[in-house]
Formats: sequence, C-alpha cells, structure tokens
Amino acid sequence: MTVLAVSAATLCACASQSEIPIPPVQYAGSVGNVFRTRQFGDEPRQIANQVNTFIDLNSYIWQPWFITLAGGLELATEMERGGTSGDSDALRFGGDVSIGVLPLSRYPTTLSYSHTDSRISGEFTGSDFVRDRVGVNSNLVLASDLRANMTASHESTDQPDLGSESRQQAGLSVSKLFEHDRLSLAADFQQSDFDSRLDDDTEEMRLLGRVRYDSAPLRDVTTQSVSTVLYSVDETEERDLDELSLQSTVTAQWRPRTRPFTVNGALRTLNERRTFDTGGSEAETNNLLAAATAGLNYPVNERLVANIGASADVQSVTRDAGALAGEATSQAQNSAGADMIGSLNYESPSQDVAGFDWRWQADSSVDLGYDTQTRFDNRESASLGHTFQRTFESMILAPVQFSASQQATVAHSTDEGVVPSLFHAAHLTHRSFDPGISTFARLSLSDRRDIAISDPDEFQLAQFQLSRQTLIDVRRSWTASLSLQASRQRTAGASNFTTSADGTVTYQERDLFLVENLSYLSELRLSAVGLEDVLSDGGDTVDTSNQFRSDWRNILEYRIGRLVTSLEATVFQNREQFGNLIMLRIRRDFSGMF
Repeated sequence: MTVLAVSAATLCACASQSEIPIPPVQYAGSVGNVFRTRQFGDEPRQIANQVNTFIDLNSYIWQPWFITLAGGLELATEMERGGTSGDSDALRFGGDVSIGVLPLSRYPTTLSYSHTDSRISGEFTGSDFVRDRVGVNSNLVLASDLRANMTASHESTDQPDLGSESRQQAGLSVSKLFEHDRLSLAADFQQSDFDSRLDDDTEEMRLLGRVRYDSAPLRDVTTQSVSTVLYSVDETEERDLDELSLQSTVTAQWRPRTRPFTVNGALRTLNERRTFDTGGSEAETNNLLAAATAGLNYPVNERLVANIGASADVQSVTRDAGALAGEATSQAQNSAGADMIGSLNYESPSQDVAGFDWRWQADSSVDLGYDTQTRFDNRESASLGHTFQRTFESMILAPVQFSASQQATVAHSTDEGVVPSLFHAAHLTHRSFDPGISTFARLSLSDRRDIAISDPDEFQLAQFQLSRQTLIDVRRSWTASLSLQASRQRTAGASNFTTSADGTVTYQERDLFLVENLSYLSELRLSAVGLEDVLSDGGDTVDTSNQFRSDWRNILEYRIGRLVTSLEATVFQNREQFGNLIMLRIRRDFSGMF
C-alpha cells in the first residue's frame, strides 16, 4: 500500500507540472434553407421547404504524422405540400468519421465509418432506409519499386418496406516495377445478400483476378498483356446462375525511331462458361473465342498515307440443356472469319486559283471479308474531291471565311452492289473580337445524294449559328445566341423534313443599383421543333403542343460576408401551358479553428 501511494503521488505531481497538449480542430460547414413554390397549368400549386446543415471537422492526435481524425455531419429536412404527388415530410441524418494511422509513413492506413438515416412520411412508401458502412484502406510502399494496396468494407442497409441488404468487399493490388517492365496483380471480392420482404431473396458473389504485364522486350517495341479470371454467382429461391470466364489479351506495337511507319498487333482469347439452373432443368453454355489483328500505318510522304491490316477469328459455342425427365439437348455452332483491309489517303498541296486556296484529295479503301456463316462480304470505295477556301476582308461583316467542297464517291458492297454518290458543302464563318465584344456567325449548307441507282438516298442540311457577347462596362454584360436548323432526308422511298430553332439571351449585372455584392441575372430561352408544320400552307389544323418551349428566369442574389441570399422567379411555357416557379435560397457558410 505504501508503494502504491508513493507512485500515485508521483504521477499526480508530474501531471500538475506539465500540460497535455490539445491539438487544434478545423471546422467548416453551412446552414441553408430553400423555399420553392411551383405551379404548372391547371395543376394545384406545390410548396416545398428544405433545410440543410453540413459540418466537417479535422484534427489529429498528438502529432499530425501520428493519427489524423476527420468527420462530418449532415442533417436535412424537407416538407412538401400540394402538387400532384401529395403531402410528405422527409428527414435525413448522416455522419461519417475516418481515422488515418501514420498518414506520412510508408504504410498509411485509413479506417472509416458512416451512418445514414433517411425517413419519409406521407403518401410515399418504400423510401425509408438506414445504412451503415465500415471500411479500411491501406497503402503499402514495400520498396521503391514495389507497392501494394488493400481495401475491405462491410455495408448494411435496412429498408422497412422492401428488405435488408448486406454487402462485403475486399481487394488487393500489387505493382512491381522493373528496369523497362511493369507487373500488376489485382484481386477483388464482392458479395451481397438481399432479404426481401416482397419477393425472392437474392445472393450474389463476384470474384475477379487480373494480371497485367507491360514490357519493352526489343528496341522500339512495346507489349502489353492482360489476363483476367472472373467467377460470379447469382442465386435466388427459383434459379441459380454461375459464370466463369478466362480472358487474355496481348497487344504489341513496333514504332522504329528512324522509320515513319507503325506496326500494331493484338491477340485475344476467351473461354467462358455459363450454367443456369432453375431446379427443374439445367442449361450450360460454353463459348470459346480466339481473335487476332495486325495493322501497318505507313506515311509514304507528308501527303500520302497508306494503311493495311488483317484480322481473323474463330469461335465455338456449345449449348447443353437437360431436364429432370432425363431428356437432354445439345447444340454446337462453330464459325470462323477473316478480313483484309487497306486504305490510301492523299491530299495535294494548296494552290492559288483566282484568289482562292484550292486543294484536292483522294481516298480509297477496301475490306475483303469471309466467314463460314455469310461467306464472302466485300466492301470497296473510292472518292475524289476538292476544296476552295478564302477569307474576305472587304465585306460588311469582315472578315468572312468561305469554304466550299465537292466530293464524288463510288462504293461497292456484296449486298448493295455499286452505289455512286455526290457530296457538296459550303460554309460561311465570321469571327470578330473587338474591345468588350466578341461575335461568331456561321452558315452551313450540305447535300449528299446517291446517283445512277433506282432508289437513291438523299440528305440535305442547313444550319445557322449566331452568338454575341458584349461587355457593357465592368459591371454589366449580355450574351445572345441563336441556332436554326433544317434537314431533309429521303431513304427507302420515304421523305422526312424537320426544322428546329433555339435562342438564348442572358443579361448579368454586378453591384446592382451600385449596391456592393448585389447581382442580377435574367435569361430568356426559346426552343421550337417542327416549324415546317406551322409554316406550311395546308389548311389542316396543326397540333403545336410539343413544338414550343420557353422560359424566362430571373435571379437576384445578395452577399453579406458569408451569408448568401437569392431570390429566383421563373415563368415557363411547355405544351401550350404556362407555369411559374419561385425559389428563395438562404445559406450561411462558416469555418474556423478551435
């Protein structure tokens, strides 16, 4: 007893002479309220009010390199009255905390926990839930060229009206660097169990493993190989589904430093098995696939580029199905195919023709294909075109860039035969930048049509774009944009003509009425689709209910320190009915340290 008394007295004396350091705590958050009321057409007016509170805390124990602490809280309530969805009240509460162990070391680890509770009362059901989640994440720097990452988590969710669910996850990844190579290993496990109060229970499991190796075995040669193993199980009270697949992909590229060409190649293999069991019968599908591709890109010179490639694949699909009565069926389908592709692209140097920058270009391509199902399938095409370009400086909206192009194409395919076509396009573009003013305008016209065939396809498109941004002074500015489009398409003997228009005008002003931090925004948006029906001369009555949409939005915002208040009023039209929206937002931000 005497020894204990002396020890206690010594500890009290030491504690009285030294103070235990209390680390600082950083905090930040906001408190806000959003009130909105909305009415559309003859529907009853809807009123809603939402209150949100957020706060985040950060600190540490003893020293910042030892243990760090972070946490947050969220509280939100919402009330809705009227409208078409009925009355309801919602409450959401959530929080999270994370603990970082040795965050600046070679083995930083983070432990986390979060809780969310959401409840809705009123005419809505099935939306309440309580969710808890705990997790751990650890990064390991085992050496300068060896790293690893480990994760694990458990999550449980309870929905009183639907059911409860639990989820587990675990993962491991390792990365090893060599002198010129890199090896990556990864494994991931996921499992979920859902106990339904309405329907069948469900259990799912997924296991994934992956190996990736990047290397440079030869000079100017790089390779990448990836192998993946996936096993998944999906079980209910009435059926079981199992899947197992093994996939490997190897790619290689050769890009000589002293040569202009590039050679690429790839090889892919897949072995997949799916088993489906309903309790009364079982079916199994096996899929084997092997595919290889190789290609060469060769710029002969700065004007001529050649491409050539080849691909081949082999696939075998086997389906076995059996029943309890002993009956069984088996089906096998094998296929193989190969393709040879090539292309040439040439663009001539530009020449001056009557003040225009003129150049011509030629393209050709061929695709020779064969497979055991459809036999031969060939596609070839050749095109020749030219382009005129010029910038006019003496026009009213100078400068204006003019571009016109024409292209003739002849395409051939096994199914469609020979199809010649013509393509024309013209563009007028204006861009100007003056002090405080920027303007952009473009008019585009294009026409594509097949020729010399019995049922040609046609497509015409006309577009006009205009935008202008003006800075009136340091406090005021406005922006306007307009887009018009008309298109006509004819295919398979049927013709379709559509038009559309969109326009937006926005005005912004800071320090409204010379009141500091008082800002105003006004935006008018108009949208129309199907104007060809409205502009037609026919005597039939046209239904425009889905053609015109518009809204006019006005926002007034005032800031006092960390207090932000905004009032928004919007009037909108949709389907020939008018509506309005009024929204009041108030938010107070805060932060500090104690």
